[in-house]
Formats: sequence, structure tokens, C-alpha cells
Amino acid sequence: MSSWGGMTLTNKGLVLQSKAQGGLQLYYTKIAVGDGAISGQSIPALTGLISHKKNLAITKIKTQLPNKAAISTVLSNADVTAGFYFREIGLFALDPDVGEILYAYANSGTTADYIAPTGSGIIEKVFDVITVVGSAANVTANIASGIYASTADLNAAVNNSTKIQLSSNAPVNPDSNTFWYQDMGDSYDIGDGLLIGNASLDNTTTIYFEEI
Repeated sequence: MSSWGGMTLTNKGLVLQSKAQGGLQLYYTKIAVGDGAISGQSIPALTGLISHKKNLAITKIKTQLPNKAAISTVLSNADVTAGFYFREIGLFALDPDVGEILYAYANSGTTADYIAPTGSGIIEKVFDVITVVGSAANVTANIASGIYASTADLNAAVNNSTKIQLSSNAPVNPDSNTFWYQDMGDSYDIGDGLLIGNASLDNTTTIYFEEI
């Protein structure tokens, strides 16, 4: 299993981060991965990956108080034709004065995981890049349209949604979002609205049918 040891801001990343403290928007553009090894290079002086293999879209960004941000992405081997060792990660950002820069970098060295080519089994790694944003008040990213959702995201969506349970027995310990039907009988078109118990549902509501 890979051991990363944290992201290091590059020299250009430090310059951009300093600008962000003055009110400039801190805008992350992408994450890239590669298989390059550190052999005397200065990480702060890097301007790109040592051996670039693939760009990854950013799927989510979340600030972590007091001074960090978690940038989420997914590494898939769906379009990988030649396997590689997932050894380096680069987080890129937009500096309005110079263009896209390598903002932060990490390398897992000899602990790198092997990413097999497509056809050798599906690989999908959902992970967060944690980086320092300091006191920047405006932090954002180029977010890809939602294709992936983590297990935690899906569980949260289900737990916060209205449930209709179909069973011959009353549900045990139902909450305010649980409604019990022994026999659905007629079908319903929600249309402009439907009132079930104490919940008012409209045509934007997602209902999960849970058979028990």
C-alpha cells in the first residue's frame, strides 16, 4: 500500500498561495499522476510531474479548518493501455499571471501501487489530495460533472431521503422519514404534490423503496 507523507507546495505554489492570502481566487484545475522517482530533484523546484502518466478530473473540494482543503478525484485504469506504478501526484492550479502551475506535489517512492492496464481487471481508486490553502478566503476548483460518488456520499443520500417500506409487518423503530405500506394498491402520479404522513412530497423528491 502506498505511503505518501503529505503534499509539498512548489515554489510556484507558494507564490500563488501568497497571492491568495491577498484576496486572489485559489482555483485548482486538475490532478495528475505519474511513475517518476525522486533521485536528487528538489520538490519545491518542480514545475511538472517527473514522469506524467494521466490527468484526473477533480470531483469535489472541501475546506478543512483551519487552513487546508481536501480535493477529491478518481484514478481508473479504464483507459490505461500500459501499466504503471502510481508513484507521484501533482495538484495543479491557475495563476492568472503565468497560467497553469504545479501547486503541490507528493511521491510515494518504493511503496507505489501498480496500476494494471485495462483488461486486467477494473481498478478505481477514490482519494483526496490534502493541501494547504492558508487563510485564502476564495478557494474553488474545476469540478467535473458527477460520474462517481463515494460510499459515504451514497449512504448519506439514502439516510437523508424519504423511505417507503413494503412489508406485512410494521417497521421497527421508524423515523420521521419512514412510511409503511402493506399494500400499495393504486399507483400514484406525484404531479404537483403528494402528502404522506407528515411529509409533503413534490415532483423533485427522490423516494427509495425498501423491501423488508
